[in-house]
Amino acid sequence: DLDHKAFLGDTRESVGYHKAGIFRANTPAIVGDFNIPDSVTDYGTEIAAKMVLANKDFHFTQLESQFRWQYFDNDWYFDNPNIPAQNVATALTVLATLDLLPSFESVQCCLSEIQVEGRFQQLSTFPLVYVDVAHNPESARYLATKLQHLRQKGFKIHALAAMLADKDKASVLKTLTPYVDRWSLASLYGPRGERAENLKPLLDTDKQITVYADVEGALNAQIHGLKQDQALVIFGSFLTVAQAMTYWQNNLK
Repeated sequence: DLDHKAFLGDTRESVGYHKAGIFRANTPAIVGDFNIPDSVTDYGTEIAAKMVLANKDFHFTQLESQFRWQYFDNDWYFDNPNIPAQNVATALTVLATLDLLPSFESVQCCLSEIQVEGRFQQLSTFPLVYVDVAHNPESARYLATKLQHLRQKGFKIHALAAMLADKDKASVLKTLTPYVDRWSLASLYGPRGERAENLKPLLDTDKQITVYADVEGALNAQIHGLKQDQALVIFGSFLTVAQAMTYWQNNLK
């Protein structure tokens, strides 16, 4: 699940050590990872950071339709939001640590309305279109839960993927393959862009796969043919989502 390996290293210990560089002595350092590398806690101890750690100092529990956050006297349940609930739990811990925690009612209201641009963002109801910047295995697993919910509602999933060459493309596509009924692959250009032809061999599926020169071409070919029981999900990179949103604003909004 490692990303940016060229800059941070290819082990969790290396990545953790570099990311812990933001810690400061005698200053709160909240870590929301459930599997914290020793390099993070070792560095925090070395510089005397005031570490607040997941599964030790605060707790997050994912339930079917809710999540639970526990920290000191706070034991709160919320409906699952439109963003990863684990991240919400970490953010609440930050606010509580800084004595800035709003009331339960305020948090509940905020979570019911919050939407992060590009994170399973709905562009249209009919046709049903979503964009998501998922580009690594962890974010792909989160997107997979969203696709599963759409399928449970009776939707068939059309996926449009365009990715960068230095990402773990095989793992991302493998994670999402069980939930996709039809694939479209598009090329990204520039020094880090991956060609759609190179993505196709990574898909182990008997579903239809169509290759396009770019995101715009893929959308031109598909967007007007979507049926009421079909959902188009565009993912793979911030660049992919940016191109899709630009297309949407210029052609369909």
